[in-house]
Amino acid sequence: MPKNRILDWCRWWIPLLAACACAPEAAESEERAPRRATDRPNVVVVMIDTLRPDHLDLYGYGKETAPFLRELGQRSVVMRHASSTSSWTAPATASLFTGLYPTEHGVVAGFRASRRKQRSERRQAAGGTLDQKDFEVLKLSTLPKDLATLPEVFQQSGYKTYGISSNINIDRYLGFGRGFDQFECLINFDAAAIREALEPWEEEIRDGPSFLYLHFMEPHVPYEAHDPWYEEQAGRIDDLRSRYDSEIRFLDQHLETLHDRLDWDHNTLLVVLSDHGEEFMERGEVGHHFSLYVELTRILMMVHAPGLEHRFLETNTSIIDVFPTLTALAGLDDPNPRSGLDLGPLLGDATSETPAEFDERVLYAHRQDPDSGENLWAVMDGPWKLLKRDFGEAELYDRRSDEGEHKNVADKRTRALKRLQKRLDAFQTRGVRSSQEAVEVPVDDDMREVLQALGYVSDD
Repeated sequence: MPKNRILDWCRWWIPLLAACACAPEAAESEERAPRRATDRPNVVVVMIDTLRPDHLDLYGYGKETAPFLRELGQRSVVMRHASSTSSWTAPATASLFTGLYPTEHGVVAGFRASRRKQRSERRQAAGGTLDQKDFEVLKLSTLPKDLATLPEVFQQSGYKTYGISSNINIDRYLGFGRGFDQFECLINFDAAAIREALEPWEEEIRDGPSFLYLHFMEPHVPYEAHDPWYEEQAGRIDDLRSRYDSEIRFLDQHLETLHDRLDWDHNTLLVVLSDHGEEFMERGEVGHHFSLYVELTRILMMVHAPGLEHRFLETNTSIIDVFPTLTALAGLDDPNPRSGLDLGPLLGDATSETPAEFDERVLYAHRQDPDSGENLWAVMDGPWKLLKRDFGEAELYDRRSDEGEHKNVADKRTRALKRLQKRLDAFQTRGVRSSQEAVEVPVDDDMREVLQALGYVSDD
């Protein structure tokens, strides 16, 4: 299904949740005078869905896929070892919006329907067959109303807030519309359509202070073949990669246009990142399934702002760090606890010593199987990465010598294994946020077509 197909059902078919009450606005610090609105920078967050950074020439890819992002990266601080908190859009983006892990914010799953149909007793007794009505009702966790989100914090601090999403997971009914003065969900629209939809707001955005969130679906499936960058390949996987790369190139040109039109080089804090990566048969799959290997957890993350000098940051960072970094750089007060760290101390002089809290930190990722309920966990401590399923053996990888995470050394590096397992045990004892709020979404024909096109239907 083309990305530009209009799906009006998203505006009427799913009932919107009631708007949440805004958290009390934080008081200004007595030690710091409030900034005037004109002194505050505009803030832009660009989310590129399903983009793995090793397909960018900025990260050394052998093919030119994103010349604009390469040039922007050469004027930005680029996180070489940034990780997501999940391999699924809804949990990962919720981590961006809250600065918390999925088990802390409670959004542990996203849209995914199953062909597994449930026969009613009456139908069983009658010996009838199942039809399309037997697809399940999806029960999706929403962002808890008591968690102040990134756009809410900026809105409460006097920013005008704008958001456009083209992913079905990032919409009002999951709580992602909270805190936006203007918000549009254009499900599966391409970058050109998002750029067009943004035009009516551009003058207000430039006037500032404004917060803008853009969520692009390129290069998520279905991979469109964009001329002139797509080159047909003989093998199936090679051809999928070529389509994927052409999607990146298509998006890159539209990002450059937005950069120039909105003057992102002037008085703007800009973060460009991805929510997770994509598999191309590294483990026998294409897509982003029940896995947390590097091809899915490593993400693009760069910070661009006036005065920042280019550097590649080698420290382990996470998508949860964006929230505290942006609020701190913008001079906002956020009294709420966040698991992410403000990256400000790392963005300056490359000769500065890395604070101990970064060297000593441990990062986590989580993925839950919506059918079985089994959890998959990842623990990242320096160069070490632990992977553990609820009902499986632990895997340990030394990313210094095995960047692709193919050589399990759990039986050889027992000391590191025990240390990371202990960290995981402590993390798991916190449990999953119990005050989850949920919305039920029936799977009708339109919904099923969208989910099928995006690869969100299983054959269980």
